Amino acid sequence: MTEKQMKELPELLTVKEMAEILEIRLNTAYQIVYKRSFPILRIGPKKIRVPRCKLTDWIKSGRSKFKFDEG
Repeated sequence: MTEKQMKELPELLTVKEMAEILEIRLNTAYQIVYKRSFPILRIGPKKIRVPRCKLTDWIKSGRSKFKFDEG
């Protein structure tokens, strides 16, 4: 995924959308969002959203193995 494609995504992503973007299993995505260091927005007891800008920052920080494609 390019950085341009990432900017076209919704501001708040579901965990399922995050998993699809990172090309990981949904279970793995939930393991990531439940880490205290990962930035999430909790909307009620069962609704979790991942701010797109925070996901991008997390990717760029090097704390993930995901990298943007060039372009």
